[in-house]
Amino acid sequence: MADTREGKGNIFLKILIVVLSVALIYIIVTPWQKKLAADRLKLASRERMDQIRSGLLYYVSKTGSYVPTLQDLVNDLKNDPVAIAKQDSIFKLRNGKKVVFDSLLTSPVTKSPYIYILNDSSAVKKYLLKCPGGSGAIGSVTVDDSTNKATWE
Repeated sequence: MADTREGKGNIFLKILIVVLSVALIYIIVTPWQKKLAADRLKLASRERMDQIRSGLLYYVSKTGSYVPTLQDLVNDLKNDPVAIAKQDSIFKLRNGKKVVFDSLLTSPVTKSPYIYILNDSSAVKKYLLKCPGGSGAIGSVTVDDSTNKATWE
């Protein structure tokens, strides 16, 4: 007697192939999406650190010295009508973006405050601004020619 199935195959094998295909796609796509999300957070952190650097340079041009804490910088920027009115030129913003001054205190990577260390005891005033999430740093408290230089530039 001849088999009359003619290529219908086992339904269990078809289901197994579909399940394994979905699992394979998940295994490939999930790490890729996590990497893209981490890269976006790293770029956002670096952009925020650039904004802090611009705010520090604005503060230095206005007062002649570096601000003691980032909280003091944010408070000064929030209460400075020139900084509010000329955000696009001070912070080098594009597309009509605005800086949310309170967001300058924390890293989007870890939601922890940025590390800001000021060394004003030497002849050359230096500071270190560092992301707690490892997205980089700006400046150095030990190297004189690293003032305002970012590690990713």
